[in-house]
Amino acid sequence: MPGKYIPSLDVAFGLSSYGVIAAAVCDGELFAVLPGDCRTELLDELLHLFPNITLTSEKRAAHALSDVLQSVESPKRTLKTPLHMLGTEFQCRVWRYLQTIPVGQTRTYAEVAEGIGQPGAVRAVANACGTNKLGILIPCHRVVRSDGSLGGYRWGTELKERLLAREQELTSGDSLRDVDKSSPRFQNILC
Repeated sequence: MPGKYIPSLDVAFGLSSYGVIAAAVCDGELFAVLPGDCRTELLDELLHLFPNITLTSEKRAAHALSDVLQSVESPKRTLKTPLHMLGTEFQCRVWRYLQTIPVGQTRTYAEVAEGIGQPGAVRAVANACGTNKLGILIPCHRVVRSDGSLGGYRWGTELKERLLAREQELTSGDSLRDVDKSSPRFQNILC
């Protein structure tokens, strides 16, 4: 939502089965969750997304990072850390709708546009997906083209395909092992 002043973001980095994840937090709310290949790349992306703020201590974001990593690994799990969606009212409506798409299912861009009451806004829905700063947690990866093909994804179609395959696996009765908090994926990652 527009209007909240954020002087700084606390940032922590961890490793998931999808690669490095950056979690940026302010006042206990997640402002950004970005997947990527390395910490340096993600730090650059955060500085690009939030050019006028200071990025600070990883320690204050560690709890949120742990919550994020558990939710990334187990998408049926409820995230405990609140999400702060920075976007226009239209973008926020799209992102809220995306959160209603069940794990293991997809919707087309046209279905999302219809679902938010703006059937003619298919391109705007695609643009909202492309500007999502809360990757994986706001599941833009669950939106596909009308012909069933994957379409684009801000973090690459390979990641989109992996996320969808994992969710299909979860909903087909196959369960993943519980996330081990002592696993290296819960450690800070350097790149």
